[in-house]
Amino acid sequence: KGITYGIGNYNPRSPLTFENSQCDRCIELAEWGVAACISPMPMAGMTGPVTLPGLIVLQNTEILAPLVLSQLAAPGAPVIYGILATVTDMKTTVASTAAPEVGIIMRACTLMAKYYGLPTRGDVGVSDSCCVDYQAGAESAYHFDNAIRCGVNLIPGLGSLQSRGIGSFEKLV
Repeated sequence: KGITYGIGNYNPRSPLTFENSQCDRCIELAEWGVAACISPMPMAGMTGPVTLPGLIVLQNTEILAPLVLSQLAAPGAPVIYGILATVTDMKTTVASTAAPEVGIIMRACTLMAKYYGLPTRGDVGVSDSCCVDYQAGAESAYHFDNAIRCGVNLIPGLGSLQSRGIGSFEKLV
């Protein structure tokens, strides 16, 4: 096989659904020894329980199920614990990626990942704002600081605005 560099990604669909194509991707990445970031995104009140403890349990379950599959396919296959759970803005039914609750979710899930001995991925620097403004700066700073304090290992999302709907070069810088 040789040495493989890179990170693969697959996303269980909340609640607790892992489609055939995602199972195939999970097995293939494990067999090739490519680190797989398991990134479910349950949304409290929409595709997951409305309570934070329930949402955290759902996300953890959606990570552990494909983790077991990858280890059955290739014992010792590298896996990254993706922390993407969020809450839903019930007025717009949009994932509020910069809600304060996301910081609580990130803290709890990072602790669980560390318990399992897994590296973590969490979106940081995200904002629900539609432009580079004070709101974008405040939300991004809060989530970036929280991710660093939690010890998140992989931190994508720095240029995101509007709940990951817009990528901004200005914000990235």
